[in-house]
Amino acid sequence: MNAEHLPPAPSLDMMTSWLGFPDTAPRLREAYERLARARGLEARPPRSLDRALDRLASWGRPGLALADAFAARFRKRGPLRRRLILVLALLEADPDAGEVLDTPLSRGPAGAVFRGVIEAVGHVLLLLASIPPMAVLAGWESATGGRG
Repeated sequence: MNAEHLPPAPSLDMMTSWLGFPDTAPRLREAYERLARARGLEARPPRSLDRALDRLASWGRPGLALADAFAARFRKRGPLRRRLILVLALLEADPDAGEVLDTPLSRGPAGAVFRGVIEAVGHVLLLLASIPPMAVLAGWESATGGRG
C-alpha cells in the first residue's frame, strides 16, 4: 500500500483538545512522538477497520468521539485506543493536567450516579451514531483496498 494513500491518524493536538486539554499538546509532543514510535503507533494500521477508524477520527473532535465510541466496543486493543491511552498517560504525568484529572467531576454520591447515567447514555448514543459512518468507511476501505 502506498504511504500517500493511507488515512491520517488523529493528531496529538486534536486528541488533547478532545480530552479537554487544548493547551498541553506542545509540551507533550516530544514525549508522545518518542513513545508512539517505540510502541509502533506511528505506523498506519494494517487492518482496514483500523484504517477506517483513523479516517473517521481525523474528521475532527466529533469524528474522534465517534471513532472512540466504536473502538471502545469493537477494537479495545486497536491503535486508536492505544494512542488515546498514551495521551491520557502523558496528561496524567503532566503536573498541570494532573490536577485537572484528579479533581472529581461531581459532588456526592447522587451527583456521581447522575453523571454516570448521563455518560452511559451519551456513550450509547455515540456508539449508535458511529455505526453508519464506520460501515461506509469500512466498505469504502474494502472496495478501494485502502487507496485514497
